[in-house]
Amino acid sequence: MGDQIGKFIFELLAYGGGSTALAYIIFKTLGDRWLENKFKERLKLVEHGYSVELSKLKQRLDTAANGLNRIHQKEFEVLPEAWGLLDEAMGTLKWVVSPMQSYPDVSRMSEEDWSDFIEGVEAFGKANKRYLLGVHTEYRQREYNRLYDAHKNWLAEKAIRDFHVYATRHSIFLPEELRVQFDAIKSLLWSASVAKSVGGQAADWKLQQEGWKKLEEQAEPLFDEIRKAIQVRIAKQMELDLSGLNMVKVD
Repeated sequence: MGDQIGKFIFELLAYGGGSTALAYIIFKTLGDRWLENKFKERLKLVEHGYSVELSKLKQRLDTAANGLNRIHQKEFEVLPEAWGLLDEAMGTLKWVVSPMQSYPDVSRMSEEDWSDFIEGVEAFGKANKRYLLGVHTEYRQREYNRLYDAHKNWLAEKAIRDFHVYATRHSIFLPEELRVQFDAIKSLLWSASVAKSVGGQAADWKLQQEGWKKLEEQAEPLFDEIRKAIQVRIAKQMELDLSGLNMVKVD
């Protein structure tokens, strides 16, 4: 191979190509190949660099997507539970503050019937039962109604508290709009509950009516808005879950 190149160069000089012409011909003959090889090497390095960066980017995107999916999944779990607690609080409070309240007629019971009746009321503890059994017949109905109302108020307050605690504890998984709505309806429920409780203790019928109006005119519309918002969020989550499946069309 070396003899052939030497012969080639000698022939060029013999034909008067000179050193300049010789350099040009050698560059044209061998330089193009050298440049092509260098270009290929450089291209491989660039392609490798891009491949590494794309791999890193894909890994970061996969990590972010997995984290987002976990958050969405947690939200999917939290929303139905929060709604169930809110529905329980709403239903219990409506039962408590409703203007239409009914009580068993205890004023005409005999002492024996009164005693058996009170012992069977699970809502009352031992202390309240002893108190009612000692109440004069004239005040039985009033005191029974008062203590039973207090028990119902306690149930409503507990239901509201359970909803509030759960929604607050899981608020990081809730969209901001829903979190604000939860806080707003919790305040309305507490306000209605307090109006009923204080109004009942003070025998203030107007104050008790305010509790019912607040529930009916403010809390109920917000309750419906929250229900629709949760339905939308759950539907979107289901769409996200389905979009990740490989659906195969069967003819």
